[in-house]
Amino acid sequence: MSIQALISNPQTADAVLNLAAQSMVLLLAGWIFSLIFRRASAPWRSGGMLALILILALWPLKIVLFPTASDGLFRIPVGIPISDFVEADRDNSMGVQSEMTYSSQVPASTDASAFRSEAARKSASFARRSIPPAVMAINSLGILWILGTLVFLVRILYGIAYLSGFKNGLKDIKDPRLTDIFGEIRTTFPAMRFPPVYSSPAGNSPIAFGLRRPRIVLPENLLDRLSSSELKSILIHEAAHLRHHDQLAGVVQRLVAAIYWWNPLVYALTAGFSVAREEVSDNYGILQNGARPYAECLYGLARKADLIIRLPFAVGIATPHISLEERIMDIISRKRNLKTQLAKPVILGLALIAIAGALVMGSHGLTMVDPAPSGPAAPAKIIPLPMVKRPMALTAGKERIYLLDFDQAKIAHQIVILSASDFSHMKTFGKKGQGPGEFLMGPGIPRIVGNSIWCYDINKMVVFSPDGDLQKEILLPHEINSNSLLPIGSNYVTLGWEEGYSSQVGRVFDQNFRVIKQFTPAIPISLLYPPPPPPPPRPGQKETAQKAEPQPKTDYQAVPDCIGLAVADDKIFFADTREGFHIGVFDAQGNPLYEIKKNYETLKIPADFQDAYMKTIRERSAWLLDVANIQFREFYPAFMSFKIADGKIYLATYAQQNGLNELIVMNLKGDILKRSFSFPLSSAFDLDYNNFNVSSIRYDICDGQIYFLMKDEKTNGYELHIQSVD
Repeated sequence: MSIQALISNPQTADAVLNLAAQSMVLLLAGWIFSLIFRRASAPWRSGGMLALILILALWPLKIVLFPTASDGLFRIPVGIPISDFVEADRDNSMGVQSEMTYSSQVPASTDASAFRSEAARKSASFARRSIPPAVMAINSLGILWILGTLVFLVRILYGIAYLSGFKNGLKDIKDPRLTDIFGEIRTTFPAMRFPPVYSSPAGNSPIAFGLRRPRIVLPENLLDRLSSSELKSILIHEAAHLRHHDQLAGVVQRLVAAIYWWNPLVYALTAGFSVAREEVSDNYGILQNGARPYAECLYGLARKADLIIRLPFAVGIATPHISLEERIMDIISRKRNLKTQLAKPVILGLALIAIAGALVMGSHGLTMVDPAPSGPAAPAKIIPLPMVKRPMALTAGKERIYLLDFDQAKIAHQIVILSASDFSHMKTFGKKGQGPGEFLMGPGIPRIVGNSIWCYDINKMVVFSPDGDLQKEILLPHEINSNSLLPIGSNYVTLGWEEGYSSQVGRVFDQNFRVIKQFTPAIPISLLYPPPPPPPPRPGQKETAQKAEPQPKTDYQAVPDCIGLAVADDKIFFADTREGFHIGVFDAQGNPLYEIKKNYETLKIPADFQDAYMKTIRERSAWLLDVANIQFREFYPAFMSFKIADGKIYLATYAQQNGLNELIVMNLKGDILKRSFSFPLSSAFDLDYNNFNVSSIRYDICDGQIYFLMKDEKTNGYELHIQSVD
């Protein structure tokens, strides 16, 4: 992996952030433990700190092998998206912090492998990826963290290498006093095989070391100057260290200090652990020799040798974390607790508490950004749709799925009903005509309203049962745009025509379609719909020799703003990217309740977008040049699609990663619940009039599943793709 890929990887940033934060919490817990139990016995303090040190040593493996859940107690949804859709000479990332509006284009694909290859092709066409500053900063600190750890590990390895060479110079001790001393102290360690004792010309302090073959080593120049009492105290102290495997604990202690070298709390923890270990070994000496003789022995040894050693896999008779004066005063104190070990039930209890605390910590974490997938995931299900001709829109319900289909031969739209359980074809309805249940131009996009299906037509709304049986028709005044009409409480809300039909406004109507309130300013019609294509010639009609008089052209944005209307929880949600990242929320009468506004970084439209766009128009929709002045903006709108489902707001931005658009999930108050690059939409344009600039609804969300209409270019047929958005 390259350095650039490493510092731009959000999963790596999450791992660094979690390891730093969770280790800080664990070390704080250890510091608090040391304060609470500072008067407790040395075995208590040593056992508790050792449990925490072992957890800290294994914690990096936990972070790598078992990543923290993204919805934990400590979750921080910073959510800085990474954009692939940028210019070659400039990085721009779009970072939105809230919700969005609804409508989008889905790239055509045939199967799971084609789905991946199509997304990979689009991703490869982008110039290069911008690196969010926060992700880059966290990963850069992570690299510095690793480098510092490597330096400390090299020091440990050097110590191990030195100790390995140190063993070659050991000499047997032929001192008759050892036999008598061993006989006296064996009763202190009845179940322990007493280690051999050697001397060394290279040593300057008594030490004990070795894992498989432990041994005690005395400095050669010190041996002849030791009294029998001092020799006995040294051997008892070092044997006690080996009895409790302190040489191995010291290695783990140094490893933890190397991993968390930047954290001052780790030094406080390791220092406290070293002091507690020495106190346990001192207790053995006090119990064997008495407090005052043992203290006098330590004082005498300090005058003859350097008692402090700093080698891994080795323990001595002193520690630099407590002065000799403090240690002697504590040894002769009558309040000293002389316990040398904990009972087995206490050890088991400490272990269970440590494991439980680790499990609680491990189930919660920080997250910079929802983990970005390595590539577009294959849909969970792919359902062929041989019963449709040209599906234009999709509405998903808990029990049924409704497809708006266009039959080119009949020049008519129909509604195809599928079972949501087995995706079988249940019914097709939508007859062309002007009678009850018939459509002059529609049916339009079906909408699920309660236990009914609402389909619009010119100046009327036709309501069907979930199975497609006619329930009623609602005749509408001319100024009401039926394709956006939605019931709310006992009223209706819609984007209706203003006088002159050049713009629309959001209004709330009563049951008799009298205006209760206007809640939006005028919206030019060119922001909502592209100019219509010319009508096809009627059968038998001859083409005129001359063209009709040119008509005034309409201004139209190549990438229009996202303007949408939705109803949920008896509230009106009106999204309008003309004001940036903005959604206005109104009550059932159109009175403002609150606004959802978020800061975001603009994402620049690539320089070659205009040329590619105009080329596609000339090839596929040349009529548009006769009716519209196409305008090109510098930056993408704040978001491109807006959808409310299951009591949540789903928003897709133009930011992309690995061919996937950013998806933001919020509650109805505008609080971000989740954000990720997991939405398989495209921010590229498609000049099919019925799917113009991601303005057609070709997907829907229900029960945490996203449903897509996609075309199989090989068979020229259509498929329904389903995958999770959670």
